[in-house]
Amino acid sequence: MPETQALSAPQKALRKLGLTRDIDLALHLPLRYEDETRIVKLRDARDGDTVQIEATVTDSHVALRPRRQLVVTVDDGTDTCTLRFFTFYPSHQKTLARGAKLRIRGEVKGGLAGFQMVHPTFKPAGGALAQALTPVYPTVAALPQAYLRKAVLSGLSRADLSDTLPPDTATEGLWTLRDALQFLHHPSPDVSLSALEDRGHPAWQRLKAEELLAQQLSQLQSKREHERLRAPAFEVRAGGLHEQLLRVLPFELTLAQRRVGEEIARDLARETPMHRLLQGDVGSGKTIVAALAAAIVIDAGSQCALMAPTEILAEQHFRKLIGWLEPLLAPRALRVAWLTGSQRKKERGEMLQLIASGEAALVVGTHAVIQEQVQFRELALAIIDEQHRFGVEQRLALRGKMGRGVPLRVREEMRSSRAEARHTEARHPEARHSEARHSEARHPEARHREASHPEARHPEASHLEARHPRESGDPGGLSQKTLDPRFRGDDDLARGDDDLARGEDDLTRGEDDLARGDDDLARGDDDLARGDDDLTREGDDLTRGDVEPQEPHLLMMSATPIPRTLAMSYYADLDVSTIDELPPGRTPVVTKLISENRRDEVVERIRAQVAAGRQVYWVCPLIEESEALDLTNATATHQQLTQALPGVMVGLLHSRMPVPEKKAVMSLFTGGQMGVLVSTTVIEVGVDVPNASLMVIEHAERFGLSQLHQLRGRVGRGAAASACILLYSKGVAGHLGETARARLKAMLETSDGFEIARRDLAIRGPGEFLGARQSGAPLLRFADLSTDAPLLQWARRLAPLMLDRYPALAQRHIERWLGSKSQYLKA
Repeated sequence: MPETQALSAPQKALRKLGLTRDIDLALHLPLRYEDETRIVKLRDARDGDTVQIEATVTDSHVALRPRRQLVVTVDDGTDTCTLRFFTFYPSHQKTLARGAKLRIRGEVKGGLAGFQMVHPTFKPAGGALAQALTPVYPTVAALPQAYLRKAVLSGLSRADLSDTLPPDTATEGLWTLRDALQFLHHPSPDVSLSALEDRGHPAWQRLKAEELLAQQLSQLQSKREHERLRAPAFEVRAGGLHEQLLRVLPFELTLAQRRVGEEIARDLARETPMHRLLQGDVGSGKTIVAALAAAIVIDAGSQCALMAPTEILAEQHFRKLIGWLEPLLAPRALRVAWLTGSQRKKERGEMLQLIASGEAALVVGTHAVIQEQVQFRELALAIIDEQHRFGVEQRLALRGKMGRGVPLRVREEMRSSRAEARHTEARHPEARHSEARHSEARHPEARHREASHPEARHPEASHLEARHPRESGDPGGLSQKTLDPRFRGDDDLARGDDDLARGEDDLTRGEDDLARGDDDLARGDDDLARGDDDLTREGDDLTRGDVEPQEPHLLMMSATPIPRTLAMSYYADLDVSTIDELPPGRTPVVTKLISENRRDEVVERIRAQVAAGRQVYWVCPLIEESEALDLTNATATHQQLTQALPGVMVGLLHSRMPVPEKKAVMSLFTGGQMGVLVSTTVIEVGVDVPNASLMVIEHAERFGLSQLHQLRGRVGRGAAASACILLYSKGVAGHLGETARARLKAMLETSDGFEIARRDLAIRGPGEFLGARQSGAPLLRFADLSTDAPLLQWARRLAPLMLDRYPALAQRHIERWLGSKSQYLKA
């Protein structure tokens, strides 16, 4: 659609639906169909049928009771029918006047008073009948069906529907795309409506096959593009931080954790950026696996970032990582930084400085980590927890924090020079000492100044030496530090170069060699200095095509396991690691379904648990459409439990509380002083209190299945027997809905996260199951993974062959189905 200064309301509505190209309109398929190809006699109509009749108005009047309405009686010669309109205008009364002959379409309801229709469509009788079923399209306000039908018909006639399948593809029995779309927009009246609605017709099969192929092509293309990118490679060093962390852990890793850890370590050892999803059930120990991955990267002098969706979850990670890593990082003058949106300006400024200088080897936080003012010195690993809660743009923003290129020429030169230096030092260790003595003889005043004023040395060089004392067996791998002129002195010292002493002497004398490309420091290596200058100028070489893009490794974690069908389709561009084993010592959680009417019994159960020294969660629902109401509910529950449990500290936690109050409440609960915590779903993930043995979920029928499973995972983390009580209410209707019943039944029957995920997918469908990923990845509009597995397998086989042999056709196919959406798969 061409750009115009002033769009009409229907044109704006078309854009809102994403219908901007001819092919978009052609692929906007009907929601349902109306049969306007024949006239039905009232005597042949059945209760509940939607029919089209031609009849004469025998009576028309406005009734005021029980509410104001236009009541019209019509007769088609075989029976009569009453039409009721609760919203009407004078023009309606005129058209529906006594004696008018009309063609009427609506749903017939039978009863003691005879047939009636409520708000049927109508127009003057006569005129030709439709030759095909009338499509009814998904629409929005300000976009009438008549306008949308014309737009779709116009787009269908103009769209390029030529075949994009390879010529050697077996398409026998498949309709062409053009025939399939023409048929689905205007099916003939003899076609079964049920075949159209259940999408089993051959025309639907063609569309579903093409859609699945487009998805597989785009994800395979994304994966191949990702594999062409470059990232720093990290080896597990003998006796390094990774091994040190394993030695000090107070528990043994499970076999599943070790297997997954090895998969991640292999990814980090490659120069291709890791793009891995780490999935595991609630409490399976994903955090320690992430910490071990971070240890490999930190050991090589790079930085890591861990981003969590909520401050409570981020703080939980921070506490664990501080306990594991801080004692090991302190001797290296490194630390774990904490960054959230609620920090005071002074504290936040200090954290930003630590991150920029590199002293913060690991940064833990919320969305604040991806804000523009956060500048990493050398981010090499990004970890995203509960990744489905972040939008695509947020995940891309964290990956973009590395965002610099390394000139290929410089990489090769640095590799060869480092290797030559190590080789020389191994053969002539006395040469390094000789050079050092020679430098000292030439600049004795520098040594004197260093001895008397150690702070006079360049702060970056001094800081770096404290962080990275030279060790034997240094692998000497390339890093951004190697190419940064501020840190060149450290590398030269490791190679036995005497340039550091000269560089420090120059710096002490106030000479700004750093700003001039550090000529004195890198004398004799002009090309390398020019490479460094290019790098510090934000990669001028990149525009000349002489730069290898650098990306951080990406590890995404999820406690919502991904069913195999989704892993094959929506996550085909990711490598998936699964922790399918829980740590020993976890007690199984007993799940009970109890009616709201037995609330008093639940309170007695809580009293017994608290008396035994245990702690209890009571979770109230939080639904966005009625958030204020639910917070009132949580507050009321808090008051009721406070009165019912005298002498017991009962806390309240919800998302609208100020952050200091949240922290104070959580501190009291994790410390054991608070016996009962009434909360909304802010404690769904990340909260780890081993002493908590009872979880009560109020209005459990209003929660999603994976959410219920996550909440249940907050208990059973210690040795005590634990239980989860699902309090349900039948509501005004007096019974539970089918979806709610299916969710609660699943919770009672299994505690296996993978089975829960499979059932959740069956209940909700992939679009809702995937959550935030739908903002970018192309969700399937037509195919159904539960019934179209053979088509998915066909698409998976064809996609690599098509990209290899027919890349132009593959690109056309992706453009047709996805347009610009395929870029989001990079997240």
